[in-house]
Amino acid sequence: MAVSEEILDNILTQLASKSLATYYELNQIMPPSIMTTGDIDLVLMAITEKGISLIDDKEDDSEEEQIQETTADDIHDPVRMYLSEMGSIPLLTREREVELAKQIELYCKRFRMRLLQSQVAIDKISNLKKSIDKNQTTLDKLIRTTSPSGIGKEEIK
Repeated sequence: MAVSEEILDNILTQLASKSLATYYELNQIMPPSIMTTGDIDLVLMAITEKGISLIDDKEDDSEEEQIQETTADDIHDPVRMYLSEMGSIPLLTREREVELAKQIELYCKRFRMRLLQSQVAIDKISNLKKSIDKNQTTLDKLIRTTSPSGIGKEEIK
């Protein structure tokens, strides 16, 4: 059974007053109808999007008090400020990371194709061909002959 918007809103409403909650508290307010890992993932993602952090039950309550007492004015150390900002950003899921990697690869291919179709690139390639034809340069000097692993052209043969 998929998590309904009503159930999700109910959970978020109960946790809305907190910036920090325990898994035990979440477990207490979750209805028994949420049983699959997919449903639980949806609830956890919604909680993260609302800026609510979940901690283990065994962690000290003093940590929650410290976080509530710390305001933006109290943070003067750039490293602490950076870490507190980074802690508020949710991490990518594996699926989202793969999806973004594929998008980046696709955009890189499109960029290379458009770059090679530009008049500037065509003129440069034409000039390089002319310099090879006139024996002013060699193809070895124009083409990268090192593999990504660092093996040089002598070792590739």
